[in-house]
Amino acid sequence: MIHEENGQCPTFWTGPAVDQIALAGIISDLSLRLDQVLGCRSILSQQVDQ
Repeated sequence: MIHEENGQCPTFWTGPAVDQIALAGIISDLSLRLDQVLGCRSILSQQVDQ
């Protein structure tokens, strides 16, 4: 858990909505990349099965 009073919380946690939108973009980009990686793995595993 991130507590605001500890003074170590990232800027996106307490920052304006713009930072949260940027963070959401980063998360969606990461999940997209993860989907691509998992997709490549599933294709590779299908080729191995054949």
